Amino acid sequence: MPEVKRSVTQYKVEFYTDGDQNEALTTHFNTLRIINSTRSIWPIFHIYFEVDNQIFIEKNIYGKSDITCKVKISYEDGSDSRVIEFKLLYLEAKIDLPPKEEKNGTIQNQKDVQRRFVVMHCLAKPAVQAMSKFVNKLWEEPTELTPIDIVKEILDDNDLEYLIKDEGQNEDTIQQMLIPPMTIRSAIDYINQNYGIFSGPIFRYCNYSGKILMWDLKKMWEKTKDSPWVKFHKSPSHFTTEGKFEEINRLAKEKDDEYVIYENTESIHHANANLLRYAYDNIYIFHPHEDIVVFQKKNVDEIIKDYGIWHKKEEMKYHPDLKDRKLYFHDMVGMETDDGYSGEYNNFILTQDMATSFQNAASVRIEMYRNVKFPLALKVGEVMYIEPYSEFEKFKGSNYKGGYLISDADLVLTRSKTGSDENMDCTAVLTGYRTAQSMD
Repeated sequence: MPEVKRSVTQYKVEFYTDGDQNEALTTHFNTLRIINSTRSIWPIFHIYFEVDNQIFIEKNIYGKSDITCKVKISYEDGSDSRVIEFKLLYLEAKIDLPPKEEKNGTIQNQKDVQRRFVVMHCLAKPAVQAMSKFVNKLWEEPTELTPIDIVKEILDDNDLEYLIKDEGQNEDTIQQMLIPPMTIRSAIDYINQNYGIFSGPIFRYCNYSGKILMWDLKKMWEKTKDSPWVKFHKSPSHFTTEGKFEEINRLAKEKDDEYVIYENTESIHHANANLLRYAYDNIYIFHPHEDIVVFQKKNVDEIIKDYGIWHKKEEMKYHPDLKDRKLYFHDMVGMETDDGYSGEYNNFILTQDMATSFQNAASVRIEMYRNVKFPLALKVGEVMYIEPYSEFEKFKGSNYKGGYLISDADLVLTRSKTGSDENMDCTAVLTGYRTAQSMD
């Protein structure tokens, strides 16, 4: 067997809230699930407790106070120990009320114990606070600001931390603009839907610490598809190449950003389903004024060529009979690209909408277990790389090698007990996509 990455990773999870300082919730904790997705705006937490529900009632745990979750990560050799702290906002939980004796007593001295699973649903409080700040602002003509400039100004006005990558941004300037009363999250979507912040699909997300992330997914892919931040060596059931097994396991042991995966990997294809839902031809009809009508039209092949996620071949595999499908979008607002009423409008809204609909035609889903690097499953909107070694996974036209844009990261920490022994297992499921199934 190969040596494991570094030494064995150990986890410890603790909970703190008013009325319960690392006591009942920590004692009865069973599972922590953290979901990050490009389709969301913030991480979602599901926490499972195997507990007598009287604890929640007696300690008055109903969401009035913050819940602090600390995940302590350490290694047997003591290297790189760290604590990741999540400040959580309790959203909801279902608490059963089973029948008990009339005089049952307090939780410390109760006569009738009935343990049930309680699932608590939470959000990262800093993310909610950041995305919920209020915006209502007017920019008078001439602003000479691009849509991304407007976003940055809003975030600066609210003293929010952010990481925004400008590559692929809409460089046309907005002459005047009014953002009606709305939240930061709604304001970003409002600007994007009316003007187009990027030419490609937008990634806008607030991580668990309250930092807002935003970039063009197509540009992120182009910049990092051959130099991603994490690489997976997909091992066959048996190597015939001498020394290859030892080589890839040595790389995984020595490097934090490389892993060996063996099984539980899925290949997902839904190009035809996307075409049925979003159509081959998209026609946007702009009505900026009563006497002006502007038509913009794009088809799937044009979008895939310019905004698809592919390495060498600009294709998406779909049935040609689906080319007959069309969708019309009426009364679009649009962004005039010249002074006055020229009737010229950029097509960033159209291109990013269609690219979002068709970029993910081919996906892979990887399950990781044993010594999972915890922060790995907290990132989405970036690129991972797969290096397959089985011959059938590298056939021309079906070559799974290459980069995939991470759309979903699902991390699960589960506490297990065997007699007096207690263990904390960590698994992670990453889903990455691209438009062309094959790297070739």
